[in-house]
Amino acid sequence: MQLSNTIGPALAGILISSFGIPTVYATMALFFSISLIFSFLLKHIGTKENINNTSQDSKLNLSSLTKDIVDGVKIVNKNKLLLMLIIISALLNLSIVGPQQIGLPYIANQIPNGGADHLGFLMSSIGLGTLTGVLVIGLIKNTKSKGLKAMLVTILLGVFWSLVGTSPEYIYITAFFLFISGIFVGMLNVLVVTLIQVHSPPEALGRVMSLQLLGSTGIQPITFLVVGWVLGVISPTLLFLFSGIILVLTAGFSLLFKDIRRSDSTDEMKYDNNKEQDIISVLKELELLKYDKRNEVVTAIVACQEEVASTHFGKDYDWKKHVNH
Repeated sequence: MQLSNTIGPALAGILISSFGIPTVYATMALFFSISLIFSFLLKHIGTKENINNTSQDSKLNLSSLTKDIVDGVKIVNKNKLLLMLIIISALLNLSIVGPQQIGLPYIANQIPNGGADHLGFLMSSIGLGTLTGVLVIGLIKNTKSKGLKAMLVTILLGVFWSLVGTSPEYIYITAFFLFISGIFVGMLNVLVVTLIQVHSPPEALGRVMSLQLLGSTGIQPITFLVVGWVLGVISPTLLFLFSGIILVLTAGFSLLFKDIRRSDSTDEMKYDNNKEQDIISVLKELELLKYDKRNEVVTAIVACQEEVASTHFGKDYDWKKHVNH
């Protein structure tokens, strides 16, 4: 998808400047038709059992849909970290997508002899930066303190985003700031989504991610309306400056919360608790096998229990209190 965001705007700009707008819409209609054909083919993929299960699960009604939304809100409301992450995601979308989609055309028009090809070039710059950011964060292994890193990346993003509109008449300077901003956008998308998924209950992951999508993508029409109105009052330079300030303030305010700064400590605690429960379960299963009356079997099981318990809990840990009840 990020590759499409990189190539698409540049290709659209070339088509508009070379062949005109009708050719672009004809090309879009062709690609939509091809996508529609492949969409019809999807129902024939998979086993008959999976298709039947999917058809049954897809029968939604208004009451079940409302219940899922309410349950998702309750889950997020109980988890302060999830609530803050979704709010942050919405604010970031408000500060990035609106100025990008509405503000960049204004900047492209201020470039000498500017047109659709210049706009495509600017859009491709941020798309290429986003793709680069996703690749960079993917190469970093064992990223700890994700919440802290996400907020630091947001601050850097705010700084470079506020500089996008400073030199609208110089396309390459604007493209450079867009490219650097795109790198931070790509990294931030991965970090925020990862944090939300890690801290969401497994059985409610779909509902939580739906709320995140609603908070980020669902408000885009409102974002476009607000940004369009703001651009009637201030210049694109001030628009990007204020958007960058919002990003910095959002990240700075988020760092005041301990849940954001120490998000990984919760993950480690959750992992340790789950690991302990798994080991206790193994010891319980072994305890049940002791009812076998053969002495050699009982002796072997006792030795196995002692070895497992001493390895994971230490020799002084009284593991039997968790098993003999």
